[in-house]
Amino acid sequence: MTARAWLAVLVLAGATVAADETGQLELSSSPPGARLTVNGADVGFAPVTSPPIAPGVYEIAATWPEGQTATATATVRAGEVTRVTVEGSGAPAAPADVTAAPPPTTDRFYGGSAATSSRSSRREKSAVTFALGTLCPDTSRCHWLLRFGIEGRFADFHGGLVFRPDSYVTGVGPTLGFAVGTPYFDLADLGDGSAPRPLKLAIRADLDFTTVFYPGEHQMFFAPTNTFGPNLSLGLTENFGVFTRLGLGWNLAAGTDFTTGFRCCQTNFAVEWVLGARYQ
Repeated sequence: MTARAWLAVLVLAGATVAADETGQLELSSSPPGARLTVNGADVGFAPVTSPPIAPGVYEIAATWPEGQTATATATVRAGEVTRVTVEGSGAPAAPADVTAAPPPTTDRFYGGSAATSSRSSRREKSAVTFALGTLCPDTSRCHWLLRFGIEGRFADFHGGLVFRPDSYVTGVGPTLGFAVGTPYFDLADLGDGSAPRPLKLAIRADLDFTTVFYPGEHQMFFAPTNTFGPNLSLGLTENFGVFTRLGLGWNLAAGTDFTTGFRCCQTNFAVEWVLGARYQ
């Protein structure tokens, strides 16, 4: 939707009025994603919110990607927001919901597109995560990482399994940790216009407690690991997306070989990288 498109709507309506005598249109479609025209002017893909426009009767037409079409009529009154949903599948259009309310506030969501504040609350939903990656608790040994977690707006809790299949030494053990930091911020919208693809960024500090057993060497290794780094998330649907994280930091390693006793403590440089999926 562009200012030029709505200017065409106003010209076709044949009226210009003072700002305090205008109303607004909120348009949506069912199924969602239809391309809309108002009085014959293309205003983009649903949902669409108009700028202040002149009161009057407006003809709305919707076209879906499959070729299906539907129409509706809306009456805009001064000082009111008129909400219309254009129904597909041959169903009659829902009646206009007219409320004497101020225009809705907007927030930046899905990489910068305007949306109502109720939609912006989606980014605050908790998410379930699943990820694969690698954890290098020191520069000599890197382990595969399988992780499950629950993610909130500012933090997440996760657990999983680390393992290292190797012809020389095999290691396996549990890991449990949490991360705190910023919420996800919009970077860009990589969608094609009909469906958003939000790219978002969060910066978080991760603290993990990992124990690894090396049966072939009769050793056990324990290390709290602290890493810092960015989380990048790409939304694929309204509720599903993918994410990746790269963290750099340190750990404090301790261990035993069950013969010479407990050894403590060695500080190491640590690296963590994961790639996974988020569902909210």
